[in-house]
Amino acid sequence: ESLVRAKRVLSVQRQGRSRSEHNLKTSTETIASLHQQIEKLEAQAAAARDEKLKANKKVRRLSSMLQSTNDNKINQTAVKSAEESRTAEEMQQRIDVQDKTIAGLASQNSKLRSELARAKMAIKDAEKE
Repeated sequence: ESLVRAKRVLSVQRQGRSRSEHNLKTSTETIASLHQQIEKLEAQAAAARDEKLKANKKVRRLSSMLQSTNDNKINQTAVKSAEESRTAEEMQQRIDVQDKTIAGLASQNSKLRSELARAKMAIKDAEKE
């Protein structure tokens, strides 16, 4: 009876050891798998950081290009405004000169009409005499 009992104890011990070895093997495989997943995730994170850096560089470059384009537009607008201002001043000067010319011609026309009227009156007076 003690022999059967000892055999049973040994059998239970072997089964326990076998389960422990199996659990250890399974745990080791699980740990190895988790390490691989961690490495993959780290690689993905590194790739994502690289993409983010590239995107940030691209954004900065495009922002700089946009700023220089805006600066060029502002400069062009300022030049165009100055040209329009100069053109407006020139047009105003031309208008002033034409106004003076028109006023001079109107005055001359008035004088000529007066002289014409006097001449006609002189002719009528000469014909009456």
